[in-house]
Amino acid sequence: MLAIEKLSLKINYNFLIKDLSVSIFPGSITYILGKNGAGKTTLLKQLAGLKKIEEGKIKLYDLELGEFEKPYCLFIGHKLGLELEMRVIDHLEYWAESYNSPQMIPAAIEFWNLEDILEEQAGSLSAGNMKKLSLSKLTCCHAELWLLDEVETNLDELNLKCLHHSIMSKANSGGIILISSHMNNKIEKSQSINLWDFCD
Repeated sequence: MLAIEKLSLKINYNFLIKDLSVSIFPGSITYILGKNGAGKTTLLKQLAGLKKIEEGKIKLYDLELGEFEKPYCLFIGHKLGLELEMRVIDHLEYWAESYNSPQMIPAAIEFWNLEDILEEQAGSLSAGNMKKLSLSKLTCCHAELWLLDEVETNLDELNLKCLHHSIMSKANSGGIILISSHMNNKIEKSQSINLWDFCD
């Protein structure tokens, strides 16, 4: 279970989020909703251990995040985390090795249809293929907690279906998935947290 307890986020002494408390259980898909600037990305970065928690606590399976050895989660943000001079296959191998799941590389290549671009440098890819390469982390990196920041944007219909299939499969296997969005939920049987309910 992921437990957020009395979490608050301030920017220039103004609360973006105040006293957010929620429990998110394994097997759930949760949308973090709010307009631009509402604190969605910052919240996900706090959950990922990439940004300091100033007020409140976050626990995963009854342990505070600082007690986990990284990587304990998979975070995909607005910035896709690609090294432009690295080949596609190099990215896959680096990510999978970091998560101790190299056996998942062939599945990632097949599922995301990367066969024809494996030797290409990331910087030479189209915007769509860059996004698809970044999303392939969902297949080649094993983590029980997924933190996905606006990942549904700028995807064609086919790759959006692949993304939703990956998310639902992870939930069905007991994973915890949080997705930030400024729109309504796109996946059935998902729940939502509206950050505007926790602003000052």
